[in-house]
Amino acid sequence: MKSKILILLLVFLLLNIPAGIAEDTTSSRMNDRCVLPQKPTIPYGSSLTEEELIAVQSVIKTYMVQGNNYLECIKKVEEGWGETATPEQQALVITLHNGVVDDMEVVASFFNLAVRAYKEKNQ
Repeated sequence: MKSKILILLLVFLLLNIPAGIAEDTTSSRMNDRCVLPQKPTIPYGSSLTEEELIAVQSVIKTYMVQGNNYLECIKKVEEGWGETATPEQQALVITLHNGVVDDMEVVASFFNLAVRAYKEKNQ
């Protein structure tokens, strides 16, 4: 858990560099090309109707597609750097990739919990 917090803190710091510096940074160029998806809010399943649960499922599917698109985008940026990628650029790509994958896993887990709660309520 601590490592995830440290990764998120690193990403936050890299993505929130003052504007004058950000113009020449790797993270600002990455942000210009790749759109980080916003994590959806997942309500607790026992309070949902079947229609609401299906709507949440649709939102989750869209988020997962956006997450995969983001991963593809950062991969293309990394490939564009080729052999000239600096250690900082390589570390940024790894950090961003792992952070998004972790977020996607958390969203999937929360959705699975919501589905289980819904099923328990409606058995």
